[in-house]
Amino acid sequence: MKSKRRIGRLRHRVTIKRRSIEYDEVGQVTETYTDVKTVAAAIDTYGGKNLAQQGVADASLIVTIRHLAGLTPYDLLACRGETLYIGAIIDPDPDHPRRWLEVYCSKEPFENVED
Repeated sequence: MKSKRRIGRLRHRVTIKRRSIEYDEVGQVTETYTDVKTVAAAIDTYGGKNLAQQGVADASLIVTIRHLAGLTPYDLLACRGETLYIGAIIDPDPDHPRRWLEVYCSKEPFENVED
């Protein structure tokens, strides 16, 4: 499992986008996403029983990045022209916390992320 987190595997560039909600003068809601940071990432497909056991059954991709404080399921990831919706963020190595994050994503919005 250690080989899954080698720096050389982080060959993709992923942009983290943060949601902001603004109201105009008549009270209309405008939701925008602004680029927060672009990071190196490994992207793997994943699915089935293992994800269902972790409570993120809709996820189909795991994006592995170096630890980044403040990342939430309300953020989006953009990679290769696609938007990835975050379902769960997990620190995969409890023996060495705050080194890596596994971000479970889908190309479709998750139903369990509420406003």
